[in-house]
Amino acid sequence: NDGFKIDLDGTSIGGGTKASQAKISNTGFTGTNTASNGIRIRATGGEEFSQIDITSPNRGVVVDPTTGSQQVLYLFFDSVLADTCVSDGWLFDGSASKNVWSIQCTNCWAGFNGGAGVRVTGSNVDSIIWNGGRIRENATHGIQLQAGVVNFEVVGAEIASNSRTSSGTYHGVHVEADVDEWGVVGCRIGNFASTFNTQQNGVNIAAGTSE
Repeated sequence: NDGFKIDLDGTSIGGGTKASQAKISNTGFTGTNTASNGIRIRATGGEEFSQIDITSPNRGVVVDPTTGSQQVLYLFFDSVLADTCVSDGWLFDGSASKNVWSIQCTNCWAGFNGGAGVRVTGSNVDSIIWNGGRIRENATHGIQLQAGVVNFEVVGAEIASNSRTSSGTYHGVHVEADVDEWGVVGCRIGNFASTFNTQQNGVNIAAGTSE
């Protein structure tokens, strides 16, 4: 189900893998596609991915420690593309009370996905930086930050023409209640270079407590 997966070795957490210049694709697959992931990381102490093109799984990149001693720390993504996924392009999930810490995405892509381009959820997510790249023409929000997330920052990115299948419904960046220490810095957000439907607000902050 996973094109590339990193998890525990017994009870031990490893790290230090470098994966570069790869293609992971479900294009043309006609079976059930709801359990597939391009890259899935459930336990590590540090990994590096560069120049990887992921096309048409259920989700492109998933970081979701869930049980036992799983935790995910110190990831580097450079020019990693999550394109035309059935649901979210990127999912960072700390909702199982396992740490998802210190992740940097540089010049990455989240486009034409059936859910959000980038979805971040859970109270154990701390310090994700999305630097540059493009988040565009996703079916729902470009970036969706959910309750509990701390220290998410997107810098210098292009966030365009999301809400692709329902014009004016979803946002470029959607920040739910109880998201703290987040930032949108120097981004170009709007509806441009596209013939698809248009996102509603550039940055939408939901009612409720947040910083």
